[in-house]
This record gives sequence, structure tokens and C-alpha cells, in this order.
Amino acid sequence: MIQYFDNPEKVNRVEWKSSNKTLYYWNRIELYSTQFLLKLCKSIGINKISFGSHRDPKISPYSEINIDEFIRNGIEIQLNSYVSDSKYQKILLEANVFIAQRFYEGVGLSLIEAMTRGCAIFAVDNPTMNEYILHRENGYLFSNKLVSGKLSFKVKRKIKNKLIRNKIDEIYTHYPLCEKRDWKDVESLDIEKLGKAAYNTTVQGYQRWKSKIDEIAAFILEE
Repeated sequence: MIQYFDNPEKVNRVEWKSSNKTLYYWNRIELYSTQFLLKLCKSIGINKISFGSHRDPKISPYSEINIDEFIRNGIEIQLNSYVSDSKYQKILLEANVFIAQRFYEGVGLSLIEAMTRGCAIFAVDNPTMNEYILHRENGYLFSNKLVSGKLSFKVKRKIKNKLIRNKIDEIYTHYPLCEKRDWKDVESLDIEKLGKAAYNTTVQGYQRWKSKIDEIAAFILEE
């Protein structure tokens, strides 16, 4: 399997302080409910959430994240819309916890970049997240065992009407991460250790990537 990794020597790493645990969540498709995010924050001691608030094109939220709920629970909120690249990089470096924003990913560049910064990673147990993350070793994978969520993707492929397909997306965006979970398992995590392990994964992975560059190029250019 070919896996892409960033060069860790060219990426700044996040800082870890017991009093500063910031979660970055780009709220692209409303995958996580307010209550789910709140439970996650309480379980690992998050005191600030930095939201990438703009969503993917043509995605209408099934329900809104309740910002006031986090404020009532003593969690600082930072809302980020469209910003310059330099500002965006600064925002990312201030967050040492990253939660993957989709049920599935292609390459998952934002995930790879977060690992390279040394963030503690949380994601759904689906590709490509589970191809980079080993559960409880260099990140944490939430169960994807949801019949309704899986069924929606299978059914969607057979539906020709684009409007209906988009509506299915809206209805099911919240389903994957609204089920009951073992939050005591999350509470037991050493998230700083997970972040360091994620960084070490990228160091080793980048060496493998570099060693296969010629082989990959030859395969792509082969006629």
C-alpha cells in the first residue's frame, strides 16, 4: 500500500501544556453532534475549540452546532471563517487535538498534516483514517458500526436524482457520531502520548515515502 506523508522537518510542531488543550474541528459536513463534541471535550480535558466554520459546497447542515452549550460548560470558542494561509497555519498550530471531519476521506491531507504537527488524532474507523491511525496507539478511532449510516452510502450510489442524493447526505451527516460510546475508554487516554506517536508515525512514513518515489513515478509514467 502506498501512503503519502509530509516532510516532518518542514512542519512546525504543536506545543503540549497540561493547561492548554485546544481542539481543532473544521465543521465541513456537521458530522459530529453538539453533545458528542461536548462529551469528547469533557473526557480529555479540552478547554478551547477552534472551529473551521465554513462547510463543504452544497452541504446544508441537518442541525447546527450549539455554540452556547460549550460556553456554558466553560469551553472557550474560536470561530474561523475564510482567513489567509498564514493566519490559518497559526490557528492550526494553536490546536494540539484534531478530529477528522468526514465519515470517509480520499487522501485525507488535513489528517496527515495534523499528525505531522504532533496532534492527538480522533477519527471514525474508516478509510483513509484507519490506514494511518492505529487505534489507541497513534490516535483514537470511533466505531463506524451504524447500519443506517452504511446503508445510506450503498443506497445513494443507486439514486440518479442529485437532489435526493444531497438530501440523504443532509439526513445522515449526524448519524455516525450520535450513538452511545464508552467515554471512560476515552478518559483513560494519554492524548499527549498519542500526539507524539502520531508525529513518530509521520517520521517513519516519510522515510518510506521517499524510498519509493522512483518506483511510484515509474508506475505512473509507465505506458
